[in-house]
Amino acid sequence: MNYILEVKNLRKTYINKFRKEDVVKDISLGFENHQCTGFLGHNGAGKTTTLKMVLGLVKKTSGNILFKGKKFEANHRLEIGFMPETANLNPALNPLEVLSCHYDLQKIQSKTSKKDTLRLKLQQVGLWDHRKKHCGKMSKGMRRRLAWAMATIHEPKLLILDEPFSGLDPDARNEVSEWIHEMKEQKTAIILCTHELWTVPAFCDHVYIMNQGDCVYSSKDDPLQVRYLIKISGSTREDILAAAMKLDNTPNYLEQVGEILEMGFKNYDDAKIWLEFIYQSHMVLIEFITNPVINESQIKSLFKQRRK
Repeated sequence: MNYILEVKNLRKTYINKFRKEDVVKDISLGFENHQCTGFLGHNGAGKTTTLKMVLGLVKKTSGNILFKGKKFEANHRLEIGFMPETANLNPALNPLEVLSCHYDLQKIQSKTSKKDTLRLKLQQVGLWDHRKKHCGKMSKGMRRRLAWAMATIHEPKLLILDEPFSGLDPDARNEVSEWIHEMKEQKTAIILCTHELWTVPAFCDHVYIMNQGDCVYSSKDDPLQVRYLIKISGSTREDILAAAMKLDNTPNYLEQVGEILEMGFKNYDDAKIWLEFIYQSHMVLIEFITNPVINESQIKSLFKQRRK
């Protein structure tokens, strides 16, 4: 695999007078270059602690972190962009001052002047007209926009997003969605840490699920992960199960999503049988997808299973 980031046997243990707690328990994960990986889990699952160990914000107890196949060094952080869920911004500074300081810290080398780079980035996130406004007086949505600007101004090779849609209104969510798609088009590797399950099929190529410090699910290793997805309307789950008995061919995945019925298959030959049946039965074929990303319904089902 072409991994930009790997963690191997990574562990974080907190010890106090009364007990020892493993917040991250000996996990090994790989994040592929040019791919978006969903990093999911409930509060306290260990997601943010893992990311903070990668960034050097929390000291790991044991394990190894590799960047582009080499031991992670401090200079590698210059190739990483990080958008935290809560950005601790100096309330006395304004967006232009904050971004200027961040520009210098990232040691950015660009054909464009610093002044123009700052202007273009603040214009992109809709903060140019608020560039002199103190951060302490900005809304949460405006602070999130500034956090995006800080995470991406140096054109990182790896972008880590921790709850990027938190605190945003619908218009801002659409803008952030467009920005993420643009980063994907530029082949930037992305780690998307989120509770917003709709973002998984929208952006992610792979998924990891954390629970109580363990990685309890990887879409890469899921033997039931379907390769072919058929979406139809005008039928019910009961109709499909009855037809499956006649065809002696049961979908590997079957789920009602609103008015759409989804059927998933591991093998193309099985999917082909159902495509022919759908055509002959005059059902409405909505979409046929190859190599689909795990969807929101499957994620919800996995969360329920893993919490037991």
